[in-house]
Amino acid sequence: MKKEFPAFYRPSDDDFKVLWDKAIFVLDANVILNLYRYPTEVSNELLTILENIKTRIWIPYQVALEYQRNRMSVIAGQKKKFSDIRTMLNNMKAKYTEEYNKLPFKKRHSPINLDIILNEINKVLEDHHTKISELEMDQQSKNVDDPIRIKLDQIFENKIGTSYNQTQLDEIFKEGEKRYSYLMPPGYMDIDKSTVDKPGTYSFNGLMYKGIYGDLILWKQILDYAKVNKIENLIFLTDDDKEDWWHKGVGPRVELIQEIKTTTTVINFHMYNSEKFLEYAKTYLNATVSDESISQVSILSRKEVTYSLSPTFLGKQDEAQYAVMNWLKMEYPDNQLETNELFQGYIRTDPKSNKIIGYNVLYSSSCFGELYKLAALISLFYTDNQHKVDEIIFVIVGEDISDLRRVKEHGHIFPKYSKIILGEIGHTTEPFDSLYLPLFIIEKQS
Repeated sequence: MKKEFPAFYRPSDDDFKVLWDKAIFVLDANVILNLYRYPTEVSNELLTILENIKTRIWIPYQVALEYQRNRMSVIAGQKKKFSDIRTMLNNMKAKYTEEYNKLPFKKRHSPINLDIILNEINKVLEDHHTKISELEMDQQSKNVDDPIRIKLDQIFENKIGTSYNQTQLDEIFKEGEKRYSYLMPPGYMDIDKSTVDKPGTYSFNGLMYKGIYGDLILWKQILDYAKVNKIENLIFLTDDDKEDWWHKGVGPRVELIQEIKTTTTVINFHMYNSEKFLEYAKTYLNATVSDESISQVSILSRKEVTYSLSPTFLGKQDEAQYAVMNWLKMEYPDNQLETNELFQGYIRTDPKSNKIIGYNVLYSSSCFGELYKLAALISLFYTDNQHKVDEIIFVIVGEDISDLRRVKEHGHIFPKYSKIILGEIGHTTEPFDSLYLPLFIIEKQS
């Protein structure tokens, strides 16, 4: 049956080797625009790979147009995150102050001096305000010159396809209506969508476009390019994760494979998102890609699935890890961060001492309620003794300052020599742009 239905069969290992060795790489606009959303070091690694394969890159005209039209919106979105974080910090300060003023300890002459605790919290928040301002200044200097677009202009020089004329576009719109009615990919998932990225209609260079057919236009341009140039191996990179591109998220839709193989000379066709592209580029292209880069790209696409101590909504542990990563990058901007398969968190290498420090992130919606479970997990981690780091710090992420304070007050139950940081996530309008705010430290010496 493989001869009659080749689109239903995954390429063999030999096919993948040929594909990566010979393929033309076609990029979607979202892959290019995400370069502005990654940290600088991640974007640079991806740009370096694209530079190394630039003789085998081709960009559909529709992709280039969507990139140019949406570039400033993405940059503006990145700038807004700084404002969101400032608002988050101010809201947290107001919340702590309000809760503090409700407490009756001063009236009762309590020995508990909450002024010290509040001052420490305010100092943490002010430190974050300062660091956010420094990062914003750095981001603004990059946006003025836009080094990403300068690099892309060099890589994509003479690599952009030609535009369709209005007659060709109108034919695609008409065909798209029929295809979408039968849920024939790609693009039908955008049929009810009208956003900045895919507005109802827009114009450029005297041509009228219908945004919902953007994916179909670029697909048609890929088919035309492959047919005219007799392409046999083609890889399409896209961060669009909708079902009208992917079959259960693990490979291209069968209909797409069948269409490109029956209407063009393509023999081997496959699709990757940015995360998988970076992973396989290490193997097939001998590319230098850090684990941290793959982790950050993965988190941005929100495809990581991890567990949490409490049954919470999917992604809470993900958000905790990402918030801690943001905090570590602010605290130690000159240190290398990497993920580690032995625990949920990160490894930091101090460039001065070469000391390797692990940060194991544990999220719980009720830290005091799960106090003994947390202690057991930490104790088990030390017993296992396979983390291979010079120092391990447990970063506990909770949701309520009073809950975390109770954990600190009962810190004696944790194993000796353990170091534990207790804190909250400061939320912005985007869950995965959150920032971890350390509030208390438990450091057991014996």
